[in-house]
Amino acid sequence: HCRSSVSVKHRRGGARMTIRWLLPCLFLPTLILQSHHKILANAKIVGGAVIPHGDFAYDPSLVHGKNGSKELHKAALRVGRWIEQLEPDVILLSTPHGMELAEDFLIYQNDMLNGCAELGGDLHNKSFPSYKVCANLTTDAELATSLVQKLEHKQRLTGILGFANSMPLPVSWGEILPYSFLPAEFQPKVIILGIPYSRYNHSVDMVPELVDLGFNMGHILDESPKRVVLVVSSDLAHTHQIEGPYGYCPCAQPFDDASGAWASTMDSWNIRNKAAKQQALGAKSCGFPGMVLFDGLLDVIRNGSGTPWRSQLMANFHPTYYGMMIARFGPESTFT
Repeated sequence: HCRSSVSVKHRRGGARMTIRWLLPCLFLPTLILQSHHKILANAKIVGGAVIPHGDFAYDPSLVHGKNGSKELHKAALRVGRWIEQLEPDVILLSTPHGMELAEDFLIYQNDMLNGCAELGGDLHNKSFPSYKVCANLTTDAELATSLVQKLEHKQRLTGILGFANSMPLPVSWGEILPYSFLPAEFQPKVIILGIPYSRYNHSVDMVPELVDLGFNMGHILDESPKRVVLVVSSDLAHTHQIEGPYGYCPCAQPFDDASGAWASTMDSWNIRNKAAKQQALGAKSCGFPGMVLFDGLLDVIRNGSGTPWRSQLMANFHPTYYGMMIARFGPESTFT
């Protein structure tokens, strides 16, 4: 899925650490499933969504609008409008393709973030003229710092402040494309959470840690006076087609189905066990860790006594070799 990378090494506490930011990534059809399920919620976490960062959800014309790409695009725009209606102060966005440490989760702390996503690379066609989508994002530095301070001694999590906060940190397709589905006039602040690159080979082993981090993060956010929406930047299995860059695995469709079942029901078994089993067999979903982390955060909602939540799977397709889905999670009263 990832075509190139840049690595920067630095020292923290005498230990050598590696930060990588990966440059353009990649990424097939199932029925659209629409279903709802209810749980209870506290007030400060006001919603969540799973939104893809793959080229074809952003621009269905790249695949001539076929194989569910139009449905994915329309559903993502719909979720973006729904997020706006939740009136969040900040979007907490987990990304598998931003800056990455080997083992630690990473929270961006610079006030400003900017960069570009290059579209068209997922076609793996050198004759195609790719184009860029660029964005400037603003970090909620106060809440980002609070998360780092409260979690760094409990979890393998650290913050990064680059260039003495005098320049933006870089963002690319994993952050820009999901954010781009928000209405243009709506530009909430963000907190970017980078998943460690150990996820490439050990994402299933990370499940307990991801659940724990999501749960602890959920408690901190629920105590914040700010309204927070969690967005999981996620594509699904990357092994739907034998001609794709990762080949074919019969586990791909079962993985996407299990992820969709989780999004329809908020039943943890679907993502922590059923999807995890297919991931271990070779589904190669970059978004799997973010979805598990979100499910850990949902435990805060499940254990709460607040207003009812429900979820909805809005689209689940694989236009080419990788799958994508759109889903939303939030207070029952916001679903119309």
